[in-house]
This record gives sequence, C-alpha cells and structure tokens, in this order.
Amino acid sequence: MKKIAIISSLISLCLSLPLLLSFFINIYINNSIYIIFYTFILIALLILLLIVTVLLLIKKNKLLKNLIVVIFMSFLVFCIVFATVIALPDSVLNGLPKGSNYQKFDSSIWIASDYLRGDRNRQYMLKDLIENNLQGKTRDEIKQLLGKPDKEEKTYISYATGPERSFFSVDYELLIILFNVNNTFERYEIRQG
Repeated sequence: MKKIAIISSLISLCLSLPLLLSFFINIYINNSIYIIFYTFILIALLILLLIVTVLLLIKKNKLLKNLIVVIFMSFLVFCIVFATVIALPDSVLNGLPKGSNYQKFDSSIWIASDYLRGDRNRQYMLKDLIENNLQGKTRDEIKQLLGKPDKEEKTYISYATGPERSFFSVDYELLIILFNVNNTFERYEIRQG
C-alpha cells in the first residue's frame, strides 16, 4: 500500500507540474493557462468514470484494483494541488484579481492608459494604488491623482481599468471608489461592467 501511495503522489506531481511552474513563474496571461487544466480535470474525470466501471466489472484481479487505486489517488492529489495553487494568488493579493501587483502606481501612466483598446496598465497597478495611494485621500485628491472618472455619483466614483480578466472577456473591469460622509476614501470594489 505504501508503494501505491508513492506512485500516485509521483503521478499527480507530474500532472500538476505545469500548474506549479506557471504559478511560481507568474505566467498568468489573460487566464488562458487555466483552459489546459480544466481540460486535464475533465479527462481525469472521464478516466475515473471508466476505472470505476471496470472495477465494478472485474472483482478478482488484484493488480487491476491496485492500478485503479493509484489512478484515483493521483486524481485526488492533483485536484488538491490545483485548488491550492488557484487559491494562493487571491490570498496573497488580498482579494484583488491576479496581475494587480505587476506595476507600481504612476499617475501619468494611469491617466494615459487607453483601457478601451485593451491596455492593462491600470489593472497592473491596482494593488499599489489601493494600498499606498488612496488611504486618507479626499474625493478631489483622488480625482486629481487618477484623472476624470468614468462615472461619478454622490457616494462613489468609478474608473474602467481594462478588459475583464476571464477566459471570455466580454465586459470591462471597473474600480469603484466609495467615500464616507466626510467625502474621504472609505473602501473600494472591483466589478465587471
């Protein structure tokens, strides 16, 4: 049984290696890397279904049963590693979308960004902007820092930051900056719009 556990761990590590490498090398280009792993999961589920069917049909072959256990354990470990790697960036970025920490905030780059043509500079600066530049600022100071907002209401202003960060990019990502009764920064939200 110990040998089976070692083999299944090695198989799942091999399946997870591209995902682990992409996480540590920060290769998250428009989330397109995930399509490969969703495909792997679907294939693994089909294989698992096939294996369970075979297991039900063959009751006496011990080698086949061990092989089925190895494949099942491999799939289970792969899913755990996959889920962990997917969850890590969100915990590191404090709820901001992936890629929000690629660039330091620069007001001139923010204002010059052409988000309508797919420019992602605003998205790349979000973490630094939110953590180091918005705290304690008034509405007017923020508008001076970021330029004219795309939408302005009594309690908030919003800026389009770029295309939606998903496999099928239909909408734009919006930074909503909310103000308290004193008209100073209270909190932010990232929405699709």
